[in-house]
Amino acid sequence: MVTPSKKVVNSLPYRNIAMSTEAGNLSDQSVTQKTPKTVRAVFHDAPGKVSVRHVPFPELIEPEDAIVRITTSAICGSDLHNYRGFYGPETYPYRAGHEAMGVVHKIGPAVDSLKVGDRVVIAFPDDHPIRLENSTFPQDIDFFFNPEFGLQTEYARIQFADSTLIPIPNRIPDKEWLFLGDIFATGWMALDGAGFQAGDSVAVFGAGPVGLMSAYSACIRGASRIYVVDHIQERLDKAREIGPGVIPIDFTKPGQKASEQILALDKGGVNRSVDCVGQECLNRELKIQQDYVMRECIAVTAVGGGVAVAGVHVTLPPAPGRPNVGQIQPEILFGMPEFWLRGLKLGAVLADPAKMAPTLSRLVDAGRARPGFIVDHEPFDLDEAPELYRRFNEQKIIKVLFKGAPRPEEWEEWEKDDAL
Repeated sequence: MVTPSKKVVNSLPYRNIAMSTEAGNLSDQSVTQKTPKTVRAVFHDAPGKVSVRHVPFPELIEPEDAIVRITTSAICGSDLHNYRGFYGPETYPYRAGHEAMGVVHKIGPAVDSLKVGDRVVIAFPDDHPIRLENSTFPQDIDFFFNPEFGLQTEYARIQFADSTLIPIPNRIPDKEWLFLGDIFATGWMALDGAGFQAGDSVAVFGAGPVGLMSAYSACIRGASRIYVVDHIQERLDKAREIGPGVIPIDFTKPGQKASEQILALDKGGVNRSVDCVGQECLNRELKIQQDYVMRECIAVTAVGGGVAVAGVHVTLPPAPGRPNVGQIQPEILFGMPEFWLRGLKLGAVLADPAKMAPTLSRLVDAGRARPGFIVDHEPFDLDEAPELYRRFNEQKIIKVLFKGAPRPEEWEEWEKDDAL
């Protein structure tokens, strides 16, 4: 069984840290305080181009809405699909980001489970699911592709607040809670999609944030060995920090594919393999080859084992807001006899953070999980978004966090600064 490294145990995942992200009471008391007229928000303007703009302060529209003061937001790996022009709304510009947390600033009359001042993580809404017309072309993914929706901002209108917002305690830093809204839940559920059980060996393809969360989840859940495959040394080093049973694999190593390296160490293959890369996966020449990771997962998985696909696979009709969509094909090919003769199982994993919230919240609250270990810096200012998107796209930083809005009592000083 993999046990966390001493460094990780002492500093991150198993230490109970009781501290708030902000001094004093988190409550905004917003109904009695003025609000700024505009807030900053990140926009996608074109492939490889984002900007920060001032937009009107959000308002309640539907009775199920809430306004959340964002305290921390993040760039998700899936945001890079938008950044590269592979998917998004039909036209530019449009708002960016879906990973964020904050404090409830205002609620609509039909919101029953929340109150002003609650600290919350923003998740995918149960009442607003991704709807698929068929298995290949998503026709209506409003939560991601509504041009007015974006959480890399300072205040946000949240639809279906009761099912979208996950209440959390007023302690422990934001970076430990934030990932409940997407990547921690995705990494955890990726193991479920592969049929993981305690004691299994696991190969995780991709050591980006989701892959690291999947490897970390496997450690928490009692994996015997965990192979983490990537080619970025910083990511492989971060994977090694998880514990002594985590074995980094560089898939660009001369003379050996990742599957060959793993099979040299694990003759029968691993019990579970997980694709945490998705449709833009790279081959050993670092060229996009959409079937590469699937073929590697099958090659390395033992008889009777399971393969999970947690990386994004979405194709949409061409549109000006997604000009490069034609570079991604909706189908991939792999050897069905090899898959069938081994009796493998295949699971597609679409994150359900609201479902996972009770389990993951308890782990964080008890000090058993500290997913913020993937973050090596303090949150950046939103104005730095263009440069940070560039760095994240070039894989020069593992995870990007942004600071949100000032607290209400700071608004007066904030507005003075904004006027300069």
